[in-house]
Amino acid sequence: MHQFCSRCGTPAKDQAGNLCGQCGASLLGCPDVLTLLGVFANDKLLLIKRGQEPYQGKWAVPGGYVEPYESAEAAAARELREETGLVVDPKVLFNSGIISLTFLNQIHLIYIAEVEEAALHPAFPEVLDAKWFSCEDYPRGQVWGPFAKLKPETLFRPTTSRRIALLSQTDDVVRRVETNLELASPWGNAETFASRSR
Repeated sequence: MHQFCSRCGTPAKDQAGNLCGQCGASLLGCPDVLTLLGVFANDKLLLIKRGQEPYQGKWAVPGGYVEPYESAEAAAARELREETGLVVDPKVLFNSGIISLTFLNQIHLIYIAEVEEAALHPAFPEVLDAKWFSCEDYPRGQVWGPFAKLKPETLFRPTTSRRIALLSQTDDVVRRVETNLELASPWGNAETFASRSR
């Protein structure tokens, strides 16, 4: 059974039976697919402070559920826009890993993007705050569970070395593969700009 409704996010513990009492979606089935988007600008990483469970009040990268008939890249770009007001073209996102959380029945596809730093507009109450963090300012001890074991240096590797590390994580087991792939390579000549959502 899902821990949270994949349609509206209502905790399963608040449900009666196999259907969400809030929206009627099924709480049974295959793992939900979600996206996480590591957005970098001027050697800083964008983090949001979660306003909802799980991990309410913790810092995380933007992300959320992939909707029916939506590509994972489109979902990552949509969640970024909805949560922070930033707009990025899904075509410039590069897949950099996967996190499998069996205890939540979720699979997270991780993408990264490089944008111009812009003002952030957190979508309260889902997002309590949004900020750009340098590696030195990274809020250790205040991040959501799946990122708690990752060293900030791992997350910021694309900005410090201009190279991409591929992450594979299952619950608490983290594996990282170092690559010689340069940060600019996945995008070629594609231009990535962040802008405020209208």
